[in-house]
Amino acid sequence: MQMPNIKAFAFSFFCNLASAPILAPNFIRYYNLFPLDKYEKHKPFKPAKLYGSSSGLKTRWYINFYVWDELKNKLVRKRDYSINEYSTVVERKAYAKKRIAEINEVLEAGYYIKAVDPTKESTIG
Repeated sequence: MQMPNIKAFAFSFFCNLASAPILAPNFIRYYNLFPLDKYEKHKPFKPAKLYGSSSGLKTRWYINFYVWDELKNKLVRKRDYSINEYSTVVERKAYAKKRIAEINEVLEAGYYIKAVDPTKESTIG
């Protein structure tokens, strides 16, 4: 019996892992997002953008994006205000660049708000 090539397996495993999107688990949980099912069509979305930065620190900054809501059958607006935890313009812009990239990566991967029937009990457990 021939043993599989461990080096080739490890290389292909890590290459596939590197190409997978780096998803922000807290972001996905907070907005109750679900991945596409295997044969599901890609859902529409509008990419994330930064708002409020032109006014300096006088106004409240936020990251605005639209995600598909299966229950409402339309795009819904979501805002991320976590950027306001930073106190300088430079820190906020650096955080915004990273956060917008994360959000857009999740949306491009096909995550959406799934319609969940509250009357059905979970079968987990």
